[in-house]
Amino acid sequence: MILGDKVLTVLENESNFSEKNISSHWIEFLKDFKYEEGKFLGKWLPEGGGGKRWIPKMLAEYIFQIPFRRQGRQFPDFMKILQCAIGVHKERNTSLLLGTLRQALSLAFLQKHLALDQLTGPIVVIGDGFGIMSSLILSYLSDAKIKVVVVNLTQNLLIDVFFIKKSVPFANICLVKDTEAYHESLKDSEVNTICIQADNAQVIKSEAMGLVINIASMQEMNPYVIAEYFDFMRTSANQKTYFYCVNRIEKTLPDGTVVSFFKYPWHSDDQIIVDELCPWHQYNYNYKRPPFYFRYAGPFQHRLTLMHKASQI
Repeated sequence: MILGDKVLTVLENESNFSEKNISSHWIEFLKDFKYEEGKFLGKWLPEGGGGKRWIPKMLAEYIFQIPFRRQGRQFPDFMKILQCAIGVHKERNTSLLLGTLRQALSLAFLQKHLALDQLTGPIVVIGDGFGIMSSLILSYLSDAKIKVVVVNLTQNLLIDVFFIKKSVPFANICLVKDTEAYHESLKDSEVNTICIQADNAQVIKSEAMGLVINIASMQEMNPYVIAEYFDFMRTSANQKTYFYCVNRIEKTLPDGTVVSFFKYPWHSDDQIIVDELCPWHQYNYNYKRPPFYFRYAGPFQHRLTLMHKASQI
């Protein structure tokens, strides 16, 4: 188990290693990736989701986010979670962008349907962009002693860790590479954030998983990798694992691979709680260019499911 600042050092040192399960999407996006002296460089330049806190920009973002904020009224804990999101970006010294507002809506949606502090096992976030969802969970459930497990490609995981550390001062982060270290990290009462590189993702199936979250990144994976994650959920140690998935219904990767939401390895005995087009994930805005709001290239579905377990087959 690797702890504290050593996590960033190890991930930085391994950020140029080849990864067996990387898709053509991420090969393209990360080909010029660099991390030097606390700054990220390359084609895909992460700013922590928001850029600098410039008042005119923040005002414009607020105005154009009003339709999305209104959607939060249906969720009892939305305003509390929104305040956590604002706090996260204040720590990062960045503006609150739509991507984070969507994550806040998703977390409020999950809290409405599940008692998140009563889950059996940690909350596993697969492919967390900028560490946003992980930061929100840690902030919102700070009194519940919930553990968050963050699984990502090494370079993206480096970004996640960097920004989680900035946005959640009490985050106690570790990196694990095998089942023994993962078991140890779950028992350690001081650790609240467990990081796992995607090539080592199989370790998560050795322990309970209360909830697994994937938002807009399974659509960027090879189908066989998606199947592996489903297998991990179905074979994890506990009997109740919930899965919340928000992804484009269909997306074609740069190498021509087609990734289809409804072709994920769902099971006929999965207990589906909600299954619909995600209301807050259908369109974006650009406050600099009319008509300002525009739809994505394809619709996004979200599904909350109690996963059918392999032991029940």
